[in-house]
Amino acid sequence: MGQNKTLELVWEHYTWPNIRNNIQKFYKSCVTCMRSKLQCHRPYRSLQQLLIPECPWNSISIDFIEKLPFSSGFNTILVIVDCLSKQAIFIPTHDTITSVELACLFVVHVFSKHRVLSYVMSDCSSEFVSHFFCSLGTALDMRL
Repeated sequence: MGQNKTLELVWEHYTWPNIRNNIQKFYKSCVTCMRSKLQCHRPYRSLQQLLIPECPWNSISIDFIEKLPFSSGFNTILVIVDCLSKQAIFIPTHDTITSVELACLFVVHVFSKHRVLSYVMSDCSSEFVSHFFCSLGTALDMRL
């Protein structure tokens, strides 16, 4: 029927404060309404298959758990997960971390123990991963 038609039909018999907002929320959550509505966006890109890791710690994913209460001066957790073994490393950090600081944490907690790395997955932008790799080179030079 549509949002406006539903609002008209309800108004014929009922009224309450914020009726328009309530009908709008109902319409947006209605599965039948969403299926019948035409999509006005461009088609989604096709999914790309993830690489199959050849050995442990060859392929990793990096993510942040943010906006946590402060504990010992930290309010963010850096989560690094090996894609093959699903082993995870949780590193406390802060939400204003730079790419150089992130690379230093990575060298201390991951690279020093596993050394092998060929693929990094992140829900952050590809620009973030690019800056991370540039900073990683700088961090390795500083350590050597």
